[in-house]
Amino acid sequence: MIEITLAAAQHFQKQLHSTEKLALALKVKRSGCSGLSYDLSLIEEAPDSEAYISVPNPCNVLFYLEKQSAAYLKGLKIDFKTEGLQHRLVYINPNESGQCGCGESFSV
Repeated sequence: MIEITLAAAQHFQKQLHSTEKLALALKVKRSGCSGLSYDLSLIEEAPDSEAYISVPNPCNVLFYLEKQSAAYLKGLKIDFKTEGLQHRLVYINPNESGQCGCGESFSV
């Protein structure tokens, strides 16, 4: 369904360890000038299995994807990039038909 690179999985692992949260949950929400945005949250407990599916990754970080968002995220690749002093998550989504200028939202 979606791919999480080793760099992203290691980043998530560090975030979870520093916040003492259990897992991450990803969904799409209506937002921004292009209509949709990624909503990635650190969560304290596993979400409802009827609403979320587990996503395998290289570091076995507990990562969940909202089932209702799956159609927008099919084939998504999440990477973590370091460029100079900047660090950021990169979402590579083959379903995107456009992004807003600031990169905060997308359309399908």
